[in-house]
Amino acid sequence: MPSFGVAAVGGCQIEPSPIWLKSDIAGRAPQQTVRVLFPVNDLAATQAPESGSTPITSTASFNASVNGTNARVARARVLAGGRVSLLVVVPATIGAPVSRTISVSAPYGTCTQTILVGQATQWNIYISQFGHPDPGWCTGNTYAQERQRQVTNQINALDQISATLSRPFDNRQRFEADDFWQFDEALKDHPARAAQFRQYIQDGYYGINPIHAPLLMQALDSESFLQGLLPYAHRERVWELPKRTSAFLSEIPESTAGMPTLLSHAGITSFARGILYGNIWGGALPTQMETRRVFWWQGPDGSRVLARMQGEGAYFEMLANNYDEFANVLTSKASGYENAKAAGNYPADAFLIFGTLFDCGNVNTSYKIGDYIQQWNDSVAYPHIAGGNQNEFFDYVAQNFGNELQTYSGGFDTQWTDGLAYHAPSTARFRHNAMGLLTAQKLSVIANAPGANGYTTSGDAWLDAIKSHLMYAEHSTLANSNACFNCALQKDLEQHRAALVQDVFTRTQALMGGALNALTPNISTGAAASAEANPFVVVFNPLSWERSAAVTVTVSSVVPLNLTDLSTGNTIPSQLVAPNTLLFVAPNVPSLGYKVFRLDGVQDGNVAVPFTTGANLLASARFSVTVDGATGGVSIYDKFLSRELIGGASGRKANQLVYNFGDALQSNTNIVTSVEAGPVAATIKITGKPSAGTISAFTQTITLFDGMSGLPSLHFQNALSKTVSNPNCALGCDLERIYFAYPINLSNAATPQMRVESNGGITNIDTD
Repeated sequence: MPSFGVAAVGGCQIEPSPIWLKSDIAGRAPQQTVRVLFPVNDLAATQAPESGSTPITSTASFNASVNGTNARVARARVLAGGRVSLLVVVPATIGAPVSRTISVSAPYGTCTQTILVGQATQWNIYISQFGHPDPGWCTGNTYAQERQRQVTNQINALDQISATLSRPFDNRQRFEADDFWQFDEALKDHPARAAQFRQYIQDGYYGINPIHAPLLMQALDSESFLQGLLPYAHRERVWELPKRTSAFLSEIPESTAGMPTLLSHAGITSFARGILYGNIWGGALPTQMETRRVFWWQGPDGSRVLARMQGEGAYFEMLANNYDEFANVLTSKASGYENAKAAGNYPADAFLIFGTLFDCGNVNTSYKIGDYIQQWNDSVAYPHIAGGNQNEFFDYVAQNFGNELQTYSGGFDTQWTDGLAYHAPSTARFRHNAMGLLTAQKLSVIANAPGANGYTTSGDAWLDAIKSHLMYAEHSTLANSNACFNCALQKDLEQHRAALVQDVFTRTQALMGGALNALTPNISTGAAASAEANPFVVVFNPLSWERSAAVTVTVSSVVPLNLTDLSTGNTIPSQLVAPNTLLFVAPNVPSLGYKVFRLDGVQDGNVAVPFTTGANLLASARFSVTVDGATGGVSIYDKFLSRELIGGASGRKANQLVYNFGDALQSNTNIVTSVEAGPVAATIKITGKPSAGTISAFTQTITLFDGMSGLPSLHFQNALSKTVSNPNCALGCDLERIYFAYPINLSNAATPQMRVESNGGITNIDTD
């Protein structure tokens, strides 16, 4: 209880409240309220900023009147930051808004204002409690502590659902989870609980949300859309989970104008969550962002999803510390939506709150939310808490207000300010603003590809692939793997992820094959079918930007063949790199499109080989690559720029293996090289082994393509032969560290810039 011997600061504030209390007398109408805020000195220290509010157990020190008639102070609390909030009951308004003069006396001053009080809005509040059992979140835990925390959290949630099943339907709790595997894995030693968990999922009380963040942008701008999918859909099939219609994201990276098309083709009809205030690309929908406005988000092909963006940086509202804090959050949210509705910015009469489910310090943090929901609905007439989840919220809004919602076509952009590197801001902006998005025609071709690998139709495979991409936890699975706070847990998770990625690779290969099979009948080779004596090669580009790339194709020939690019008529040289395997460069293949090449017979044996080779040397018109016999690393000289591209203070070479075992840096030994060259590419293979450790051998293959072929590039491929590291690594142990060095010679701003891209990230290198 704060001291009342402090002074009020500045003016107080009286505002209409969305809260209408149920009357204590049966049959009486609900009681309208207004909120009175007193700024007060020296109260900030009584509350930590994040803890919400503290109830004032007695309202005897406050006196209130409405138009000169005594009024009841129904609730009082101290808010964070040094404010006191009162809820005062006023006579209910019938018809148009009316003026009320409210006067409140308190130990630190008197507040009197005349305000307009309107009629009640029966808001329906949907509370979606979200579980985020992130191994790696609570970094001080041991393996056993982390596992036990997950088990306890999960069992508490199941018990809470069980406890609410006897309540009226709209007072029952629903829970959401963002990674099914972590929950299911936590209960693997509790078969009865695991069965209960899955049953609650099938009954709709436990929802598994599609969740995704850093990889989402790559659905629009990188290969990971087709090669880095993560198979939530596999779990959905194996465990017979109900289909989800709502996607949840914690962040939205980059330009995303094509995302509604991807979502809708995946059978996902609604989308929610998270843009940070002030970082909205092009000023898009600022009102909608700030008021959590629900709107239709339309893709470039006319597909649309029901969308709701949220402007808070925090993931969840803290709802379960105590009932007073719970009531304060709901009152504050309802006031914001009430103001937005009055301003014409929010047509619906329902809103959604995400409530936290667990945290590291208190596994029971949300155990009482179900009781709070019932306590609220027992005492408050308006607004009403509908005990639904995210899907039910979107269904309600679509059914009742779908025709009143605005439609927005375009993308959003966010920029993080905390130095995270995985979101690749420049990549998406560049590629999509300059090169365009997915087109409905190309997406439709892939979506209707024929069946493969046991799928009923390839349409199902396509939907599974997109769902796999959207329905995997964002940063949680290996959030802190580099810190290795808990090596046993991280190893467990890494093995699980490896199995998922292998499964996805297999399914994606089938999906891509099905897409090409669907494209093939529609491809014209410019000749009548009966006259097509020579076979054709179709090269499909699955990325959203035009590119040239090396292609290998299986042929019946054991000698190199000529190819003709049908779009230009140019002859394309080839090279046999293995029995019946042809290598050539396909130039300028369109974004999400294809090129056709005709095989035109045996290649002339006099085709020039545009490379110079030596024992430790590869050179083309553009590059000269020299192997360091002591380390296996290479130097790269650019003849066009007249400069060495590798250098820096470390003294290391490009692609040099840097291996720490224990506390010692190991040297590379037994370096051997071999060189091959042809008209398309030249390859140097480097083998060796570290002086000690679990790596018995390494092989580094460097392929140089001729700059004149349209692909002036070097490709590095590394392989290690290695035994398993110590599986009993304890917390804080010194792990093996394996790196490949790329000390790029960038000494001043005038030199070329180096950008390293990978699935999930991009790095712009400024210095060695």
